[in-house]
Amino acid sequence: MLQAICLVPLVLLSVLVAGCVSEGPLRNVYLLSLEYQTVQIRIGYFTLCVAAQTSDWICGREVPIQSPPSSADPWNLVGFADRYRHQVVFAGLALTSAVLMLLLILAIATFPRWRTELDYNTEDGASQEPEERFVKPFPSRHVLIICLLVALLGALLSLVAAVWQHSSATSTATTIAFITRGEVRATIGAAATALVWLAFGVCLVVAVLLSNLCLSIAMFTSFVENLD
Repeated sequence: MLQAICLVPLVLLSVLVAGCVSEGPLRNVYLLSLEYQTVQIRIGYFTLCVAAQTSDWICGREVPIQSPPSSADPWNLVGFADRYRHQVVFAGLALTSAVLMLLLILAIATFPRWRTELDYNTEDGASQEPEERFVKPFPSRHVLIICLLVALLGALLSLVAAVWQHSSATSTATTIAFITRGEVRATIGAAATALVWLAFGVCLVVAVLLSNLCLSIAMFTSFVENLD
């Protein structure tokens, strides 16, 4: 169950950083969109997507970055979008958070599983037939602490990535609208925003579940020790 939850932010962040790599559905996952008359540019973490009224979408390395301003793109939005992608946005936070979730999945896979043991309890001094019982040992305390720290770090990095992505896109959109006097319309990508914040939310849930598990095991262990 916990591994499946950890898989969610891993998938979400992977889709986020893969935005605009192809002309397919991933072109709809963009950080910022710039539109001027018949030209539309979508900015992803690693690539751009460009479309004109007379042509289809072009994404990835096929986008002409070094083209000079033309009548179709007098503001040289393609060059501006490429500089924004290189100098402002940073995919390292989202990628690191995704890697941490992957490591967390592998660490949780080391937790003990359910197994059967024979119970040789006796009643009134008479031996009884051993009974099979299903037991599940507690995970190692050190492994639990490491998993909790990894989950907290992953949640923190995804939060920073979400804030960075949203603030940079918002400030850039406002600046472009001011400089071009509204001639260029800048739109923040709704899909990318939803992905990064949802990934942070799930990472936070994982951290809360792990902290609750650590606390529960510690309380139970302390209760058993007091009984002895």
